[in-house]
Amino acid sequence: MKNPIYKLERVQNRILYEKFYKEKENLADKRKDDWGANPKHFFYGSSINPEDLFSSKNESFDPRLDNKGFLMFFTEAFDAYKEGFINSLGQKMIVYAEVLLGKTCEVKGWDIEKKIPPKDGDDRYDSVSEKEENGEIVRIFEMNKGYIEYLITFQRINEIN
Repeated sequence: MKNPIYKLERVQNRILYEKFYKEKENLADKRKDDWGANPKHFFYGSSINPEDLFSSKNESFDPRLDNKGFLMFFTEAFDAYKEGFINSLGQKMIVYAEVLLGKTCEVKGWDIEKKIPPKDGDDRYDSVSEKEENGEIVRIFEMNKGYIEYLITFQRINEIN
């Protein structure tokens, strides 16, 4: 990435964290025999203003906010940066979040039109992942499966030097 970080902000929202933690406990109970909550950290970037994702009026990482019907998370900041929101100052914004993967399956060439994860017998996977050359993309399909920990704002190219 050519743009250095301009600002790194810790996000704290008690209401959203409590919802996330409850979801984490529920998923751990549901999947205790095999996967558990399976939490991991990822970067997220989209055309959605990240500040809207952690305001208390939202459910945090609500797939309905994104036109795709699911949310994509990236292991590499660069991939999230390419998708990132551009604020009124022309700066890209992405987030770093803890994401609950639960029972996940690896797919190749995931059909972006699919709005629900594949089934494993009668049970749906909680998430799907796809390995790429430089990292991994994970898709989740339900609310409150992620909690934003940091908001990352990058400098505009013309602000450098």
